[in-house]
Amino acid sequence: MKRRISGLFVLIILAQTLGTRGFPDSLNIGLAEPITNLQSWVRKNRNDHWMFEFILNPFVSVVNFGLDSVEALFTWLPWFVPAIIVFAIVARTRRWGLATFTAFAVIYPGVVGVWSQSIVTISLMAVAVFICVLIGVPLGVLAALKPRVEVALRPILDGMQTVPATVYLIPIVLFFGIGPAPAAIATVIYALPPMVRLTTLGIQQVPKSAVEAAQMFGATKRQILAKVQLPLAVPSIITGINQTVMMALGIVVIATLVGAGGLGQEINQTVRRLEPGRGLVVSLAVVAVALVLDRVSMSLVSTPGARRV
Repeated sequence: MKRRISGLFVLIILAQTLGTRGFPDSLNIGLAEPITNLQSWVRKNRNDHWMFEFILNPFVSVVNFGLDSVEALFTWLPWFVPAIIVFAIVARTRRWGLATFTAFAVIYPGVVGVWSQSIVTISLMAVAVFICVLIGVPLGVLAALKPRVEVALRPILDGMQTVPATVYLIPIVLFFGIGPAPAAIATVIYALPPMVRLTTLGIQQVPKSAVEAAQMFGATKRQILAKVQLPLAVPSIITGINQTVMMALGIVVIATLVGAGGLGQEINQTVRRLEPGRGLVVSLAVVAVALVLDRVSMSLVSTPGARRV
């Protein structure tokens, strides 16, 4: 032990003598320079390169169309219609107090003067969650049926859940620019892992007896998947949608850095203006949106008349 301490002391003295207190500049690989060069290339080729012309730009156009359509629908609906629909869905569980409270949460953004901002946020989340379902359910099914796919996806999903949300924004801005569509794409990347994982889990937890019974009746693999495994995995898939919605809400404020707008932008403005009162009111509107989406998704998977959700 004394020799180790002596050796460490000698190393410290040697480092002080050689003047190597910080990390040596000679080992800096200069990673920022090639990324800056990539940015210059993207700017020059954004309008004529095939990758942008046939893949990225059309995808952004589709996302923008979805955002505009959903926002137009919610703007066209009378303010009380969403509250009635939500009340009817949650009331399936026979929890009338919760249904009433959830319906009030729907109209809360309008009561505090952020109805239009909440529509923008809900539109962004609706499109992002829809894309997550379109991508996540097939990937989850494939991972459940093909162990090699699951092994390949696991480190990717782990990385997506580990990397901070702000890290996604830099490449998103680099390739897609700034606006609502890039914000929706960033939300998809951040919120996708739970959809894939819980779909895989739902398929894997289907009782083998149910699959074997279908096989005994001569069902094909596609029929077993469509009529046995997927229906039995619906509760897990709905839970995946619920978790995806919650994660999407978690990036609402951060996504304003790439032009998301909505409640997140309103919160950022209240922080800049030092308006704690309005900031709290708008934050509660985000909580209300989260509550509504959570209760609706869980009520859809609950048995009608059940007391516990």
